[in-house]
Amino acid sequence: MIEVLSTESPCPARTRSLHDPFPLGTLDVLVPIVIPVAVVFVYRTPVDPQILRDALARLLEVYPQLTGRLQEDTLGNRFITSIGSGVLFETARCSDGLPEKVTMVDLPGEGNDLFASFTPDATAVSNGPILSIRHTSFACDSVSLGIRCLHTVCDAVGFFQLVRDLAQVYRNLRDDKQALDGVDLPTIIPLKAPPGGSTTLFTLTPLTPQPTASDPATGRFFHYTPDQLDSIKRRTSVGTFSALCAHLHCRIYQARARVYDALSPPDLLTPVDLRRRYPFPPRYFPQAVLTTWAEFEPDHLLQDHVSRVASTVHHMARHPDATSRIDQTLGWIESQPDKRSIASSFRYGNGSLMLSQWNKMDMYAVFENRPVLVSTPFTSVSCIDGLGYFLPALDGGIDVCLSLSEPVWKYIDMHL
Repeated sequence: MIEVLSTESPCPARTRSLHDPFPLGTLDVLVPIVIPVAVVFVYRTPVDPQILRDALARLLEVYPQLTGRLQEDTLGNRFITSIGSGVLFETARCSDGLPEKVTMVDLPGEGNDLFASFTPDATAVSNGPILSIRHTSFACDSVSLGIRCLHTVCDAVGFFQLVRDLAQVYRNLRDDKQALDGVDLPTIIPLKAPPGGSTTLFTLTPLTPQPTASDPATGRFFHYTPDQLDSIKRRTSVGTFSALCAHLHCRIYQARARVYDALSPPDLLTPVDLRRRYPFPPRYFPQAVLTTWAEFEPDHLLQDHVSRVASTVHHMARHPDATSRIDQTLGWIESQPDKRSIASSFRYGNGSLMLSQWNKMDMYAVFENRPVLVSTPFTSVSCIDGLGYFLPALDGGIDVCLSLSEPVWKYIDMHL
């Protein structure tokens, strides 16, 4: 049972000077406005809620755009207005304790109840805070932090940068140091690309509808040990991420073929962080992710040609003229007068797969001690057939957070 104890709207006493309205960038318009990045952090020792609240207010001095409200005009251009309205900070109490080894399914609402309320509706999003934090104390003295930020404002890399910065300010205030010591100024002005160019990743033409799953999707977590990952990788000549993507794509497609008479093209989509491939400034907080995708031969998946599939995944974002292609794509996006008409060329359906690599990110923000669990929950906007995340595991392996149409799991459980 969760009881909300207090609700506040922290806002800094002083901030970096920003233009209001604050325009978002070229890549920011590609994310649906109602999708957040939502992560729960679980700690075995208390995190002082008053220090956390004060740390949040001080951190917003260098992330002031997060205190505004997100808006979108009739052509899909996005901007932040009313800067200084504040973010949402809640404290709550749970009458239950947590088991010694905690997983997402052990948490209230499988993690969903540890966040402030959120309505995935464009009107509600425009009227609500961009950032929210719920601090929940458990009967066993454990603490969770449910942190949510609108995805159009930042990608996962920017999100975890923000949380690590919050932890640094928390420790500074706890230790009577200057609040922002050790927090380098983040880059918060989004990239605006010069217009012009072409792309195959996006289209203005409506795609042919593909077969989709009629059954609801359900989410599950499963774990790959380092030894299991090495075994999968040895079947290929590429890195762990590409090898695991190929392994999952083959297994899932084979299971789907046993459930559905007709399958959509087995496209695979994965977001690519452009910070290592494009000249973004240091500590870039806004969106720097471009979704890439590739086509795959159904027979290669059905016949378990993991090495061939892995090679295609590996080369998706490693084209020899990648920087030029990024410039072309960004310029094409910026050239479109109506951003709402932009759609991915990725053919979503009951044969496709979408996988995100979070396992290389520094997710373990330390407030008092290292968290025992960091994960994203299955929500109404993330529990989508064929959507998965790779999360870092404490043993050096990978936890996979994956949602699939319910009948498919019957044939997946024995093979993953």
